[in-house]
Amino acid sequence: MDVTMIISLLGGLGLFLYGMETMSDGLKNSSADALRRALEKATSNPIKGFLLGFLITAVIQSSTATLVLAAGLIGAEIMTLRQGITIAMGANVGTTVTGQIVRLMDLESGSGGVMKYLQPSTFAPVAIVIGIVLIMFIKRRGARNIGLIAMGFGILFIGLMTMTTSMKPLANSEAFLSFVVEISDVPILSLLMGLVLTLIVQSSSASVGILQTLSSTGVMNFRCSYAYILGAAIGTSLVAMLLCMIGGRRDSKRLGVVNLIVSCIGAVLFMIVMWSLGSSGVLGSLWEKSMTSGDIANFQMIFKLSTALVLLPFAGKFETLSKKIIPDRKETYEKEDEARIARELSVLDPHLYTSPALALANAENVVIQMGDIAYKNYCAAVEQVFSCEEERTDQIQFREELLDRMADAMNRYLVGLWPHLASEHENDHLTFLMQNFELFEHIGDMSQNINENAIALKEHGLALSEAGMQEIKLLSEAVEEALDLAIGAFITRDPEMARKVEPLEEVVDDMGELYKQNHMGRLQRGDCDIQTGLYFVDMILNFERISDQASDMAVYTIALRDRDVKGREHEYLHNMHHGFDPDYWKLFEEYRTRFLGETPEPSAETDS
Repeated sequence: MDVTMIISLLGGLGLFLYGMETMSDGLKNSSADALRRALEKATSNPIKGFLLGFLITAVIQSSTATLVLAAGLIGAEIMTLRQGITIAMGANVGTTVTGQIVRLMDLESGSGGVMKYLQPSTFAPVAIVIGIVLIMFIKRRGARNIGLIAMGFGILFIGLMTMTTSMKPLANSEAFLSFVVEISDVPILSLLMGLVLTLIVQSSSASVGILQTLSSTGVMNFRCSYAYILGAAIGTSLVAMLLCMIGGRRDSKRLGVVNLIVSCIGAVLFMIVMWSLGSSGVLGSLWEKSMTSGDIANFQMIFKLSTALVLLPFAGKFETLSKKIIPDRKETYEKEDEARIARELSVLDPHLYTSPALALANAENVVIQMGDIAYKNYCAAVEQVFSCEEERTDQIQFREELLDRMADAMNRYLVGLWPHLASEHENDHLTFLMQNFELFEHIGDMSQNINENAIALKEHGLALSEAGMQEIKLLSEAVEEALDLAIGAFITRDPEMARKVEPLEEVVDDMGELYKQNHMGRLQRGDCDIQTGLYFVDMILNFERISDQASDMAVYTIALRDRDVKGREHEYLHNMHHGFDPDYWKLFEEYRTRFLGETPEPSAETDS
């Protein structure tokens, strides 16, 4: 193999990879909205999950992308680990569709008639011309996506033809023939070659495509090829597992581990069966048969489909095994745990901009974590009012700094992602995430303000009266319930849950006004310490502002589902407050009775 052949081979490989990536981009951009909705609706039925994984991977041409998207949905608690496992098994079969596309190269041997126009050397240039016309001259987003698909398809086959041409001389190379014989006699070498090459090109479809072009030399026999395909399966599972391990929650990481285990089990079983049948002569002439591109594609499909069908019934067992490999940890506060969340920001990878649905899924996972941190800080700040502790202060401060870092990273990531969005649904999703991560940051800031008031009271040797403490207790409980509802609605996209927030927020405002009047009454009677009262009023204001953030979060959730509310959020709230919605006023009265009905009478004690 001389330098010219190597350059031609690498150039062809580059065209193949670029063509596959371009075609995949077009397919994902044109169908990302539908694909994400399909994954979100995955059921616990393993057959449906398997078929869904197969179909999605057949469309986007990447089992790794399907697996990482499933991991993101698991991390966001939209999908369970069991559902993700069945989807991963289907995705492994779906990736064989690429091999069946590549086998069209076999048509090059056809001649005359209609077959002439189906040959890659004929339709590849035509596909590229169609793609260029659609991209450059048709100014519509849908046309551009179809153009990318056509362009990628054509470039892919030009790359394949270039590789095939560069490899033709290998058929007469004694060194290459000797190498093939050597690795054929030691299947583990073929397996390792498939594994390593897949890790290098980051795609089993690409590495199997290389094997299919090598088959054009006529010297790649069955016993060499089958082990290579098994190694490629393990290699792509390693790539997917590493991507799942970068950030993500424990179940997301477990999905990557299970996928690798399934591939390894399938490869080992096939290796044992094939070697036993071949050594005993059962396979006969097939053992030494020269493989064609179609033979390779068919074996890959048989291997992956058989593995999936045999192991699919054991999805529950694999889930249990993964939890032993990556066990749960107790939900206790450790700075290392929060630092781990900071490291999980690595999932905000700009490389994922080419797959907006996947990038948004990962971003949502981070925003959900921000909500969890903000909620923890709110609860901790309330505890500080009743029992101010230095250790808890350190925890609040650490989480506040973490929230700020996450907000900065999220802002940069979403701004960079915006130009890559291909549908109105994706634009709405990004806007929704941007609105809410800012709200979580604000909730963290206001919780810190409450904490600082509690610290100031302690440092100055001041304390709220029993009546003031009771008022803070009731107000904090109402705000906590509003946060519970708002965050729950944000995660589940439940507009009915979101509609419960605004009447409660209005009651919180009424509580704040009443408690400030109580304070003024005590102040006028000379029964309240002015300095203590200032801290008391500032805490009330921050509780009210946190409740306002919960209200905004709920309205944004409603607007995401209701087009009549989108862009008219303030008008919607105004109409709710001044309209005659019976559900709103019923909830308002229930909350008012529950919280204000227990309000203590103005006290004559000496502080607030």
